[in-house]
Amino acid sequence: ENAELRKKVGEVFYSEIPTIYNDTVFKTDTIVIDTTRRLSFIAAKVISNTINKQFNIVFIDKGKSNNIEKDMGVINADGVVGVVRNVSSQYATITPLINQDLNVSAKIKNSGYFGNLTWNGKDPKYSQLYDIPNHINPKLGDTVVTSGFSNVFDEGQIIGFIDEVY
Repeated sequence: ENAELRKKVGEVFYSEIPTIYNDTVFKTDTIVIDTTRRLSFIAAKVISNTINKQFNIVFIDKGKSNNIEKDMGVINADGVVGVVRNVSSQYATITPLINQDLNVSAKIKNSGYFGNLTWNGKDPKYSQLYDIPNHINPKLGDTVVTSGFSNVFDEGQIIGFIDEVY
């Protein structure tokens, strides 16, 4: 139902298109988004995942037969989950935010300054946002969202919140 509602909203508000975890356990309701064409949403369920490795992976129950393609963005109710990496006819694998191979273009919502968000392979509750200019003074609790500077995610998808600045 969420995927269908998001699809309808996308049809109304988007004519053309230019991940937060709950205690690191992926929710079973996942939505794959395709921003390379018109914004579309496909509901899928997580069938298995890892959260304790440096190169974690998520498996979903949808694949090519459901119009899932490599490099589609994946979100859930909390925000960005990751990016589709491999697809078979019935299943797909996702590289989640807690995988050292994934980089996401992200920005601090209130300031608009952007950088690269990566995970250092340590604590699965925290990722790092790099390349923010030194004169910017982010505030604890500021929202980090997708920048929209890629074909994977549209602008403004929630990734997380600033917990520490260094």
